[in-house]
Amino acid sequence: MKNLYLVTFILLVMTSIAPAQDIHYSQFFASPLNLNPAAAGVFYGDYRFSVNYRNQWSITGNPYATQSFAYDMKILKRKLNGNYLGVGFIVNNDQAGDTKFGTTQVNLAVSFNKTLNADENHFISVGFNYGYAQKRVTYNNFTWDNNWDQSTGVYNPNLNPGGGENYNSSFWYSDFSAGLMWHYNPSQLSKYIVGIGMLHVNKPLVDFRANGVQEMDRRYVISTSEYFSMGESSKIYLTPSAIYTWQGPSHELEIGTFMMYIMTDRSRYTKFKGEIDLSFGVFLRTKDAIIPAFRIGYRNLAIGISYDFNTSKFNEASNGNGGYEFSLIYANRITKSHFRRGAPKATRFL
Repeated sequence: MKNLYLVTFILLVMTSIAPAQDIHYSQFFASPLNLNPAAAGVFYGDYRFSVNYRNQWSITGNPYATQSFAYDMKILKRKLNGNYLGVGFIVNNDQAGDTKFGTTQVNLAVSFNKTLNADENHFISVGFNYGYAQKRVTYNNFTWDNNWDQSTGVYNPNLNPGGGENYNSSFWYSDFSAGLMWHYNPSQLSKYIVGIGMLHVNKPLVDFRANGVQEMDRRYVISTSEYFSMGESSKIYLTPSAIYTWQGPSHELEIGTFMMYIMTDRSRYTKFKGEIDLSFGVFLRTKDAIIPAFRIGYRNLAIGISYDFNTSKFNEASNGNGGYEFSLIYANRITKSHFRRGAPKATRFL
């Protein structure tokens, strides 16, 4: 029971500061448009779908749940002489705790990808993201000191819990983000990506008070991911990723790697035209969690599962329990596409 009280108190504190913080995924590399709008179109193939789901703090009985769906694609590659535009959108939905504090976002992203060599495998990208978001909260599940009628000593739910200040249950705001990215594929044995993004450039107002002036802090994101073979004929790849992000007083560093094993190669001589690969990895979010992860890939589809084991001070209440996460990415070519570079039948290229 002591742990439950502690969990409830911490979640209340987290909910009170939540308007200044973004959603985040442990599998950040599987939700690229949430990190940097310059990532739109940065993959092999013509179009890409991605789905993410996260559930954490289920020990409280009212867990935090986050879902995302994204789609992006390349356009105008032939007309832009090897350069291309990336366009896409992402929808996020997040809900937390007894207050059902939630955020829904719909963002559109566009990037311009400038080739740096004749092989068209070396690019620098600039991207922008614009959209609308709603924040909402439910007050019904909580009691407040101001609801106690001082004259009668009786609890009155109809009294204003704000003590004279008016609170909204929801509001909308517009949001603008920008980013840069460098991506290079020297061969089918390696890939390198480095990006930097600035989210909430316009610092939108995010205040439930009717006359509030609380602004959302800008969020800065530095991320990198790569893969490389352990040898020219090796079936083992390493796929390390890292992210460092800060927003207001909050900082986060996560780093780790998958080890990928190619179980079945593509073949020119049989009907099998795709790879099957298995990846096992461990990621560390400093002062917060250890995250084992598993991923399976078939052709152009990759499915990832991970679990956060809490290592922060919150561990006293959570007993090490954090949250599980699911991701899915699919990328492919459009039938009869005019794009000169297709999508190799291997998930390491996603």
